[in-house]
Amino acid sequence: MILTAHDRDEVVYIHGDVCIRKERKKRRKLILWELLYEFSRSTTLHGLRYITEQGLSITEKVFWFITFMTSVCMCSYLIYNVYDKWQSTPVIVTISEDLVPVTNIPFPSVTICPQTKCRSSEFNYSFYQQKVDRIFDQWLLYDKNETEPWLMKFIDLSTICENDVNRNYLLDLVSQETPRNASLVHNLEQVAEPLSGIFARCNWRTDKWAFCNDYFNKVLTQEGVCYNFNSLAASEILKLENVQRNYSYLEAGDESLRNGWHPDHGYLNASRNLYPRRGRIYIHHPGDLPKSSLYYYAALDDQLSTIAVKCNIVNTSSKLLKKLPKERKCYFEGEKNLTYFNMYTAKNCMLECLSNYTFQKCGCVGFYMPHNDSNQLCHFAHIDCMSEAEDELADIEASSSNSQGENVQRCDCLPSCYTVDYDAEVLKTGFDITTVIKTANNGTYENDIKYSRIVVFFQQPEFVSMRRSELFGKIDFVANCGGLLGLFLGFSVLSIVEVIYFVTLRLWCSLRRDLKQEKKKIKKATKTS
Repeated sequence: MILTAHDRDEVVYIHGDVCIRKERKKRRKLILWELLYEFSRSTTLHGLRYITEQGLSITEKVFWFITFMTSVCMCSYLIYNVYDKWQSTPVIVTISEDLVPVTNIPFPSVTICPQTKCRSSEFNYSFYQQKVDRIFDQWLLYDKNETEPWLMKFIDLSTICENDVNRNYLLDLVSQETPRNASLVHNLEQVAEPLSGIFARCNWRTDKWAFCNDYFNKVLTQEGVCYNFNSLAASEILKLENVQRNYSYLEAGDESLRNGWHPDHGYLNASRNLYPRRGRIYIHHPGDLPKSSLYYYAALDDQLSTIAVKCNIVNTSSKLLKKLPKERKCYFEGEKNLTYFNMYTAKNCMLECLSNYTFQKCGCVGFYMPHNDSNQLCHFAHIDCMSEAEDELADIEASSSNSQGENVQRCDCLPSCYTVDYDAEVLKTGFDITTVIKTANNGTYENDIKYSRIVVFFQQPEFVSMRRSELFGKIDFVANCGGLLGLFLGFSVLSIVEVIYFVTLRLWCSLRRDLKQEKKKIKKATKTS
């Protein structure tokens, strides 16, 4: 094979270019090693310089390398723990240094449910129970296709009244699959004790004795018809446009938001005439729809029940707004919307969730549960199903994982970020009505009526509050990490600058200087040839 002069020049050029690239790679590797040695000798990180220190034996260098890497591993592990704590438990609840006076707290809403569910003058439940027993005695002769009006009312009242009637027979008298309509509630309201038949006199703070219909309003609970004091207006608690309108869950009408009180910000002025008022018996937040099955205090005949109310107050730092609700364990105003409630509280959320779950399981809801259709009310035949639904929902909420299937969702009812919970201590003593009634009624009273008296008041003029705030902010996290890095490695902000400097600016300058020197050599070699 014969090469021309032109071909020989190209071969020489290609061979020379390959050699230049190889030499360039060698020099750059050497530059990187030199920079690495220089960094280890000059850095402020403790122990790193001994690895490249001249005059030290291999054993000493290995010792310092192992020591340095051990410090790096331990520091990384502790920083990971700090990061995990920052992510998993970013919130801490502490005692606030300021006491909260009772003038800044709404007086609790008090719901009183009479034990008598049915007036004998309207419907003699015991008489009709005996009549039902006689029907069962002549069961074969009874026409089950015809349901008499009194029997339907008896079955409706059996939803809240206990009886010893054979349930299996009674269930045969009514379709178990067909829910009831609003007539169930109308039957309960028709036979319920009126407010005037339960309360004799009422007074608030230093006001004179007044008729109790000035203070109490009718409300539906699991116990049937009850009477409530100091609740928010129904239009404030419920989204009336989303719930059925054939009967009222709550007849309270005072609109507190127009009277200087807000559920998150408290009272907006110092006026005394505000609502809700400052300052079985069921005590709860004015924004909660009453649910009498939660807990109650019994008021017995001829007894004075003195109820001393205590408050548990928790507020939340606005800095936690940037955290997710699941991280801070609460909802700020407007973060979680309910279908049937205007005002979010954890108890309202749970009641709505129970309503939805009961309807999903039983095809109906309790008459006291918010719902959009009054033709889907559970009756006597659904009592067992409703109890099972409540137990199952409680198990789902208590379990760490949803074991009921993908179609069942947790209620996710976190508390509000500003909460006021009420607790009470009850003291019971004997109550002699004779003197009180004689004084109030000019010396006359009815001996055959049993009376009891209930007094509710705040236990203390001021209460300790709790505050939910950040356990670790970004500054706290950086400070913890900086402390660990300084403890194990002598690391500081300037150490970061050193690393960035050697990796970027110093490396770029060294490579640029090497490239200039290479160009000079090539230029000089070209002139010589």
